[in-house]
Formats: sequence, C-alpha cells, structure tokens
Amino acid sequence: MKDIANRYAPVAEAVGSLAIVVFLFSLVPAYAQDADNLPTFPTLSEEELGRVQEVLNRSYAFAPIELDIPDDPAAIADGQRLGKLHGCLVCHGADASGNSFGDSEVGQLIMPNLTASVRKYDDPELVGMIKGGIHVSGRSLVGMPSQSFALVADEELGKILAYIKSLPLSEGPETGGLVLGPAFYPMVSSPDFLPVAELVQQVRAGMHKIPEASKPEAEVGHYLAQTVCSHCHGIELTGTPREGTPHLAIASAYSLDDFARLLRTGIALGERESGMRGTATEMLQVLTESEIASIYSYLKNDFVGGGQ
Repeated sequence: MKDIANRYAPVAEAVGSLAIVVFLFSLVPAYAQDADNLPTFPTLSEEELGRVQEVLNRSYAFAPIELDIPDDPAAIADGQRLGKLHGCLVCHGADASGNSFGDSEVGQLIMPNLTASVRKYDDPELVGMIKGGIHVSGRSLVGMPSQSFALVADEELGKILAYIKSLPLSEGPETGGLVLGPAFYPMVSSPDFLPVAELVQQVRAGMHKIPEASKPEAEVGHYLAQTVCSHCHGIELTGTPREGTPHLAIASAYSLDDFARLLRTGIALGERESGMRGTATEMLQVLTESEIASIYSYLKNDFVGGGQ
C-alpha cells in the first residue's frame, strides 16, 4: 500500500476520504495523474478531455481554521463515538491507521494514516482541510465529504481530533493516493462534476439547504441528516443515482421501529437487504435511541412534509 501511495501521492494527504465508496463521485485526481499527459480515451471528445485537464489543474486558496481541541477524558471518549458516527474510523480504519477501497472501473482510493496526519499538521491546518475540502497545497481533497463536515459542529470535530491525537502512532500510508480506473475520466468530463472544494463553497453560500426542523424534537435529527445521512444520500438528501442511494423521502414508509432497525442492521422493509449493512453496523450503531427518533421525526415530518 505504501508503494501505491508514494507512486500516486499526494492525494488528500491529510485526511483522504471519510466517505464510503458512494463518494467516489466527488474525486479530484489532481495529485494522482499529470493533468497535461492524460491517457487517450476514445469515448472522450477534445472538448471533454480539455475539461478534465482544466478540472485537474484547478487550485484554491487554503484557509486554516482555529478550533479548540479538548484534552479531558470524557471528551476524548466521546470523540471515539463521534469518529465512528461521522465515518472517520470507518474509512480510515478502526485504529485510524489508513485504509483503501474502490473498484477496477473508477479506481482505488487510499486513505492516509490519521495518527500520522495529526502529528504532521497543526490543528488549524487539519480543521481547514477537513471543513474546507482543500489541501494545504491548494488542491481539492479527494473523496472527502467536506461538504458535510463543513456543517459539523466545532465541538464535535474538536472531540474527534482529540480522540485521534490520543491514539499511538500506527503504521500505515502517510500519504493518500488514487489509482485511476477507466471510468474516472468520463465522469470528470461531465459538466455536472464538481470538486469537493467547490461543493463546500456552495454549501457555505447557502446552497443545497434542506428544510429546517419545525419542532425541538427534530432539531438533532436535522443536524444529523445534514452531517451524517448526507455522506451517502447527497447534500440535499435526494439520493445519488450513480451509486443507487435513495431519496430520503423513503423514510415516510417506515414506522419508527422499522426505521430504527434499518439504521442498526441495514435490513429494510420486507426483510430486504438495503445495501447499507456496512454503514449501519460500522457507523450508525453508535446512534442513541433519541438520536434515531429525532432523525425519524425530521425526515418524516419536515423533510418529507415540509414542516406541515
């Protein structure tokens, strides 16, 4: 893995990807391939290939973000739970030492060792990359759902970083990377493709908003829908057709008990495998009963019903 990471370095060097395979649509391989020497794809026109080159060459202004990192045992312990819930300890491995996933068509994404990243970068740099979707070098991160993390509460992100900083240094890929597959370039050539850095800019500009919670009991659900459910179901929770994740209006078909079972086991109505078993067992298992009830209330009454 280290050989691959070095060959295709430095994609998303600090935090790589916190999303599961469904977030491959957000990839920007600016560090994985020389943008001026792309391979030839018969299916791409000169105009499309030109767009791929332009996207790969984009640079952005990196901005560090100050954030308090707690050091008390209770906050660190909660950081472990939050690290699972927000996917950090799924995509980067349970011990945060790095991981990889992907397929032969789109490519293989290598997530770096976070126990090394928290020692390599200072706190404002780490937070700036996570929330801004921009590496310190000025390139967009790859596969990192920063459009969701831009909305994560500072207190929660501080606890997650506190937990990772408390872990011993482990062996793992210090640099993330992406081994490109044949389906990657046609995907990037689409006018609808946006790098993670630009999705964050849209979120900060107030685009992609979802309805507010109409009742206090749904406020936590609104927050979790924006910061957790959006990883797989898109910023506006309308699903991602390419990856096959549904519009979350589907929640209206569930009772609270069935919805809780879905989030904890991945089993959908009619005893169907929903395709989210891994997400349920690795990320959503840490949700409390009250958090699940709040998500359900928000999706059923506000997201679907528009607060009516």
